[in-house]
Amino acid sequence: MRKLVLIVSLLLAGCVAPSKVEKSMIYEGDAKAVEKMLAHGTGVVYLGFEECPWCVQYRPLLEEMAMKSDIEVMHYDVHADKKDDRDQYDRIASRLNEMDDSILRYDNDGNAVIYMPLTVFVKEGKLLGYENETCDLSSKEQDPKTYWTVEKKQSLEDRILPLMDDVKAARDEKNTQGCAIKEDSGC
Repeated sequence: MRKLVLIVSLLLAGCVAPSKVEKSMIYEGDAKAVEKMLAHGTGVVYLGFEECPWCVQYRPLLEEMAMKSDIEVMHYDVHADKKDDRDQYDRIASRLNEMDDSILRYDNDGNAVIYMPLTVFVKEGKLLGYENETCDLSSKEQDPKTYWTVEKKQSLEDRILPLMDDVKAARDEKNTQGCAIKEDSGC
């Protein structure tokens, strides 16, 4: 009887399709990696945090576009660092402001504030572009779950995919020169 159960179990196990585990195109980076990328790297940096309702809705869209472009995106929880290490947060905010002074917002005290979600596209430390369509929206006035209509998703994709393709082409070029493809040093 045991042999029969074992044989049937093995046969049934062979009939089940193996589950396909897709690799995430978004990896976690820390403040130093973000600073390095913004200073002289080539890549895509996504600033957001788990408690942000806009980030929750945006991240899967970014992931899907990253898969289409076959490029990894560095995620950085800037919100945590703002609480834990304000100096590091201020350095990143300052670098973003140097790249393009329209990226940041300012609080009532004149301090730079990084609104999220924010995605930055960088080539050798130079800003190619950024995406922050929903960073100024309030979830009290607009439901993040219903914001991304088919038309808005298409518009987002039309803006982001060319930037991702530019970053990928630059990384591929660097890779053929023997450079690292993540937080490259601009070799």
